[in-house]
Amino acid sequence: MRTREPGGTLGAECIRDILLNLGHSYSPIIETLLFTAARIDHMDELILPALKAGKIVLCDRFIDSTRVYQGIAGLLSQEFLLFLEKVAIGYRVPDLTFIFDLSVDLGLARVSARKNRKNSDPFERANLFIQERRRKAFLRIAEEEPERCCVIDGSKSEKLIAAEIIKLFFMKIHV
Repeated sequence: MRTREPGGTLGAECIRDILLNLGHSYSPIIETLLFTAARIDHMDELILPALKAGKIVLCDRFIDSTRVYQGIAGLLSQEFLLFLEKVAIGYRVPDLTFIFDLSVDLGLARVSARKNRKNSDPFERANLFIQERRRKAFLRIAEEEPERCCVIDGSKSEKLIAAEIIKLFFMKIHV
């Protein structure tokens, strides 16, 4: 099953719309509370039932994004974020997380190719310094949690990235 955050359920998609499409920026604490509310709904309505049914859940973004965007880059305390994380997901963490690493310049070029920067979301419009802080924060998480996180060279072609993901996924489930 494929899903995304914020989003995946009706309630979480409404929160996504508030966060990304209304042209308003919120403080990191408000963002975090909204993301947490969306994640709780997402977990209760979609992820947990799918896992209980024995399905594999592939989610675009999850806890690490909150740790990075609102924590490390938004300067919220890790204690506060971990508390909200436990509220939202308990002690469940993903079995495997892929972190796609690529230069900020290449990432922003891809955003521009996908849609014009004026129509990008508030997170995509952040300056280069903040974007690089986020990139380094994701890499630090991968370094701190190597049993869960795999860093993938995001500058490669989609075909090569897909092949690497499949290889790493099957290595993980056969351990």
